[in-house]
Amino acid sequence: MDELFHIPQAQKYCDGNWTQWDPMITTLPGLYFVSAFLLKPLELICNSSIVFCSTFSLRSINFLFTAGNAALLFLLSLKRKDGDKVYTWQLALMNAVILSLFPILYFFTFLYYTDCGSVFFVLLMYLLQQQQRHLSAAFSGMIAILFRQTNVIWIVFMAGLLAADFIRKFSGVKHPGRDSVDVVKLAIKKFYHCLQHNRKELYDHAGELLWILPYGFVCFGFAVFVVINGSIVVGAKQDHQAGLHFPQLFYFAAFLGLFSFMYILSVENIRSYLNLIYQHPFIFITIFSAGGVIVSNFTMVHRYLLSMVVVDDDDDNAVKDLIPNMVLVG
Repeated sequence: MDELFHIPQAQKYCDGNWTQWDPMITTLPGLYFVSAFLLKPLELICNSSIVFCSTFSLRSINFLFTAGNAALLFLLSLKRKDGDKVYTWQLALMNAVILSLFPILYFFTFLYYTDCGSVFFVLLMYLLQQQQRHLSAAFSGMIAILFRQTNVIWIVFMAGLLAADFIRKFSGVKHPGRDSVDVVKLAIKKFYHCLQHNRKELYDHAGELLWILPYGFVCFGFAVFVVINGSIVVGAKQDHQAGLHFPQLFYFAAFLGLFSFMYILSVENIRSYLNLIYQHPFIFITIFSAGGVIVSNFTMVHRYLLSMVVVDDDDDNAVKDLIPNMVLVG
């Protein structure tokens, strides 16, 4: 696990050593800043021999983040609507607990890793965005990037939500179930109408659209970081290079299918699927053939994917140079 890198780095920050950096760490130091901010004051206040930045204490940080995630999921669930029905607090609580125990995320609750904190600040950004507190939301998104650089996509998503809400309001459509294409057409039509006859209304609405700017500034700052840094990751750049990895979509589909099988696998759905294949065989042959080509040509295996490598004794040094910190058997 990457705890081998994260824990010593966090302990350096707790000791006030802000300049020493492990070149194998790929993420920004958000997790270490938060850990030092929370744990170091306890050590100063208690003035004892207890090591507050121990492995146990650092792992406890993720437990706090998990509790925070449950609270944020509860608040977000209260805002959900199923048609005209609003979630009751009991249903919102159940939803928060279920999502907090999501297997992939729950696994990291008891380890010192960036996942729990990353999810916490993304959820906080979303809640603040829903509350129309866009400056705070953008700031939370910036912290989320300090935990995981890929969280920049969620900042773009928040800006997209804001833009979509603006288009819906500007178009005058009040029914949320209206087709998105129709909403965009109505917004464009109204835009040209206002441009010719009522420019004041355009100026009035422009102020609402300006709230996208905080998200844009964060994205721009991240783009500057990537250009200066020469990569999205901080360390081990040679092993973390951007590329086209289309099979990720298949992994996601398989994962989604596994955890949704109780909704998907019904006699009616299977019958409908087989009928669809029978009616459009050429389309399905094309899709499956394209999938085979994608798997054959775009599958990437990460060099650190395996936790154990079986090699001959003569090859130990070569593999150690290629894949550090692996368990070698042979």
